Amino acid sequence: MYLHHHLTTPSPELFSQDRIAVIWAILRGRHPLLASKVVRSGEDDEWQFKYSPPATPTHAVSLALNSLAFPNSNLSSTDLISHYLNGPRLLSAQQLSFLVISSSSSSNSTTSSSFSSNQTQHEFDFLLCTTHFVGDGIALHTFANEFYGLVVASGEEGGGEPRTVEELMEVLGREMREREESGRMELPLSTENLLAEKQASKVGKVASKLALERSQRRAIGSQTLPRSRSSNEAQVHTVVPTISYPVDQTKRILAKCKKEGVSVSNAVFGLVGVAWARLLESGMIKDGRVEEPLLLYSALSLRGLLPPTPPSTPAQSYFHLSLGYYTVTLPSFLPSNSTNSPSAITQTFWHRSRSTKAQTVVHLKSKLLVGKASAEAEQRREKAVKWAQEDDMVETEKQRKVLEVEEMKRKEEGGQGGGGLLGLGIGLEAEQEQGARFGDRYRQEGESKGLIASKMGELRIDQNDDGLPTTSTPPTTPGRVDNTSTFAKFQTLSPSKATSSSLTSNTSNLPLTPPTTPRAPSQAETPSLKPSPSSSSSPSPPPTAPLLGLSLLGNLDAIYAHSTYFPYFTLTALTTGSRQRQGAALLFSYTFVGKLWLSLGWDEAGFGEEGKMVVESLWEGLNGGVKEFLDC
Repeated sequence: MYLHHHLTTPSPELFSQDRIAVIWAILRGRHPLLASKVVRSGEDDEWQFKYSPPATPTHAVSLALNSLAFPNSNLSSTDLISHYLNGPRLLSAQQLSFLVISSSSSSNSTTSSSFSSNQTQHEFDFLLCTTHFVGDGIALHTFANEFYGLVVASGEEGGGEPRTVEELMEVLGREMREREESGRMELPLSTENLLAEKQASKVGKVASKLALERSQRRAIGSQTLPRSRSSNEAQVHTVVPTISYPVDQTKRILAKCKKEGVSVSNAVFGLVGVAWARLLESGMIKDGRVEEPLLLYSALSLRGLLPPTPPSTPAQSYFHLSLGYYTVTLPSFLPSNSTNSPSAITQTFWHRSRSTKAQTVVHLKSKLLVGKASAEAEQRREKAVKWAQEDDMVETEKQRKVLEVEEMKRKEEGGQGGGGLLGLGIGLEAEQEQGARFGDRYRQEGESKGLIASKMGELRIDQNDDGLPTTSTPPTTPGRVDNTSTFAKFQTLSPSKATSSSLTSNTSNLPLTPPTTPRAPSQAETPSLKPSPSSSSSPSPPPTAPLLGLSLLGNLDAIYAHSTYFPYFTLTALTTGSRQRQGAALLFSYTFVGKLWLSLGWDEAGFGEEGKMVVESLWEGLNGGVKEFLDC
């Protein structure tokens, strides 16, 4: 997943390479999951985080530079995001995070001990990339605020200019010594561990499992976007159309929702429902049936349920995945008099928004919320392991056939065929060595086609990078994207080669993982978010195919301390999302810098021409609905 900010500043020296490298090193120490790797634990099919603390502050900065880039290439914000989403994978089991600070000028290549403030505004892009099993969206936004706090923090009591590189190095060294002396070198606890007391009872676990099955049976819907299989199943091209509404319009929208007794998030569900119903009514959806319900899904944060940290205990990192998931079912038809009565459809919109609120409250107030989230995570884990094994078998068979063809060609050409064992699969040790060389290769000027994607990391651990279940088609060979469009224009520092730490590494089990992407439906089957019946004699369950997912982030201005950034810099835009699976679609809604934002991340390569028209029409219907229902 990624978090992107666009900002302007009269003091470009704040974002010099040297300052950002030290700040990044400080934060990697505070949040060790960002600097960890994922390794196999023994001979079992279990995986763990492994963190090797740096030995010295200089070593910490050197390691941080391996996951840091400063492009000076006139890349627009859209191009920068597209490179991450559609190029070869930037993250792997050996590289769980990456930070990009981009500027259209050469200002971020300077180092200065003073911070000038002039009338000229310099533009920067902040792009933070992490795997979704490291944390959730709240963790990303909280991290960004902490990052900006270090950018402007003064080393003097009562205020003053932001810290110099030397002062930041002192902070880094002091924090490293404090962690070593106190023994706080371990990784943060996972969500499961933090919530263990709330689900310790065996009876409670059984009850939670039954409650989850009951809620899954109620998740009924069969409306789906018209996806199509690409000739190249591994080809994905994600686009992220984004729109923001002015501050004054956003205030009117918020006031209208409050008057109607719903939140903006509830209203977004209603917007999707009405927009889709109109597409069905127009006949644009082939074989669309208005009598069948619409199913949407979303995530809810479990962070409010986590126990508080005792005052005597040092604060733990907030990087852990604390999400539960829920669904909302809405009708797919419009009232019969809606064509001639705009008020009728307006009433329908608000009624369905309130219905969304009621269904959401049921999930939020469930006494078994924590238990159901844990049980669902276990379901997703079992499915992920099974599908990973299937993918392994498919990949092995493909490699075997490729080797047979190569061997035949060599024999026909009179070759010895001695290289037939090459490419029979990449071992973990080779993958780790490739990951260690990643940073240096990435920084070679003009070279970025050789970015390494760890099969053990992105292909298994990070398969569902978007963090929500989808009805998309997983590629037969996940993660292998034949796309040479990368960060080739990046021109970055050439850091010193990092040396391995000889300190004992700490390990921790992976936290709650996001739901695994269901297999894509063929013409004869429908994707389901719940397990198949245990007996063939059981009646067929109702369809549970979601239309798309909604990520409702709420008021992000409550996380960002905008007033403390001024006058040094101003955040102007925010975009977030993830690399998509084939045919996936995820709608985002949030408030930032006083504006309401809607963003739709979807894989346009996973839809035919008809499908693209449907998605684009749905997007237009959402934007039109904002003006029609919310700003009136």
